[in-house]
Amino acid sequence: VSGIEELSNEILSGDEHRTLYEAVKAVPEKFGITPGVDYPIIISFTSADQDLSIQVHPTDDYAKTHENTLYGKSESWYFIEPPSEGWIYADSLIEDKKEIKRSILNGDYESVVGKRLVSKNDLVYIPSGTLHALTRGSLVYEIQQSTDITYRFFDYNRLDNDGKLRDLHLDDAIETLNTENRVKSSAFPKDTLVSETAIYYGKKNFRECISQYYRRGGSYHRFQRKYVC
Repeated sequence: VSGIEELSNEILSGDEHRTLYEAVKAVPEKFGITPGVDYPIIISFTSADQDLSIQVHPTDDYAKTHENTLYGKSESWYFIEPPSEGWIYADSLIEDKKEIKRSILNGDYESVVGKRLVSKNDLVYIPSGTLHALTRGSLVYEIQQSTDITYRFFDYNRLDNDGKLRDLHLDDAIETLNTENRVKSSAFPKDTLVSETAIYYGKKNFRECISQYYRRGGSYHRFQRKYVC
């Protein structure tokens, strides 16, 4: 669910007959929002068929100054399925930013970013400006601030569709990075859990639905709810 223009969902019920972005802009007070302010959160399912890039998201101040947006990106992940290896990348191991940049340029990313053990039903909070990456096998319910800006530190030398190394954003990443930030994690309270989500279209469960979405050309890390298997 997103109310920013480039990712906005269409409202399918009620009398709106338009996107969430359009509805918010037309009558922001209906959503408890001040005129001129974007819908403040994005809610999505995020799946990692491979390790995502080592990355950082901008703080509010950095986003306003350098990206002309109202929000940076802090986010929370609820683990529907844990990563295959049982951990995610999280937190800076080095405080000196010059040393971090030097290590990343040498491909020594594992000396820069730590690992955090996570389990099914864990809730993880990643403050903006924190070094992190979701890892292979994870399926999370994600709530984030309403921006999708990501600065890549390292991408395992993966290639884009033109056969070139995917772009990194090392200068922006280093500048907005807070090396003292730490990811916060805890087990989600058991008395608030509901039965495990599965959406069936024929014989496909939710995970299979997402896999089919990827095979049809969808983004490898973003599954939007409007997709129908």
